[in-house]
Amino acid sequence: MQEVLLSQIGLKILQENDILIIRQSNLWRFIGMVIVFLIFYLIAYYLDDPSININIPPLLFIFVIIMAVFNGKAPITVTIDRQQKKITEHKAQGIYVISCQKEYDMTDIKISVESPLMRSSHSCLVISPDMKNHIEIKTSIKTARKIQLIINAFLALDSKS
Repeated sequence: MQEVLLSQIGLKILQENDILIIRQSNLWRFIGMVIVFLIFYLIAYYLDDPSININIPPLLFIFVIIMAVFNGKAPITVTIDRQQKKITEHKAQGIYVISCQKEYDMTDIKISVESPLMRSSHSCLVISPDMKNHIEIKTSIKTARKIQLIINAFLALDSKS
């Protein structure tokens, strides 16, 4: 039975028995970038003056869509399995086509909230399964702290049993 622990735009945390699933999708950012590039295209197209003899080709529209695809952030899914003591990161690379999956052993897991700038509202939740590797979930400070509490509570249940 799946239990939804947190559901926000672009972020969902589910618990299914001994498995915690964190899904972060940036679909709204992708759609927003397509709309912004489309607006720029339409402004450039309609501001085109025929007397200057500059024609904006329809290929510019295709270029705009391609730029939005390359600039959009790819979705990430992090699965924490309490029973098998493994963390799996499934992340699509840049253009949503290529994906990679990494597995980590969670012997000394550390969860921290880090902000690149002290006064920034954006931060990332860093899950460090070992000394070399880390998983970053970029979000706001408030949401990162919520996720940190959920993961710590999930892992605390394992230590009690």
